[in-house]
Amino acid sequence: MAEYPVVSEISRRSSLAHLKTLMENGSSSRVELREEPFWGQINLRGNPENPEFLSAVQGVLGFDLPLQPNSTRRVGRRMALWLGPDEWMLVVPDGEEIALIPSLRAALDGQHISLVDVSDNRTVLVLTGPAVWTVLNKGCSLDLAPVSWSKGRCAQTLYGRAQVLIAQTGDEPQFKLFVRTSFADYLMRFLLDAMREFEDMDA
Repeated sequence: MAEYPVVSEISRRSSLAHLKTLMENGSSSRVELREEPFWGQINLRGNPENPEFLSAVQGVLGFDLPLQPNSTRRVGRRMALWLGPDEWMLVVPDGEEIALIPSLRAALDGQHISLVDVSDNRTVLVLTGPAVWTVLNKGCSLDLAPVSWSKGRCAQTLYGRAQVLIAQTGDEPQFKLFVRTSFADYLMRFLLDAMREFEDMDA
């Protein structure tokens, strides 16, 4: 009888793990690009006009949902992003979604809601540095300049031909770009091309 090796652990690889060096080489003091994979991501839908819904979510999540269009709420490493009048994406450290989803279901029992684990749907690219706005504006039709954009804002839009969810998470500035894993390679290469003009500035 044939014997097969026992696999004791399955290692995960992110969508862009094999391109980490490419991102490092394309980054500079003016703009840096890196992948930040393996965030727990939960799509939540419910009635924001129902106080019981808002209270139940706040009790489990630890903070209120953002109710203003294209806004975010962040406490510690947990974040909620407004996607629509009755829709949010909850972003939590890897693994927290496993316990968070049943806790939310229990707290929202009897209400008309939807909870879907979408953690494997998107990876996250992080763009930082003083040239971030120049890079983003090369592929995005939204005006992301500080005059009209600030920390705590988010939007669903296109960068190039990739659908992304963009959130400004720092004043440095820092932007997180949530992108479907099937478009991650395309988006990363588009961003690196947009960053190319800043490569020689550190020489």
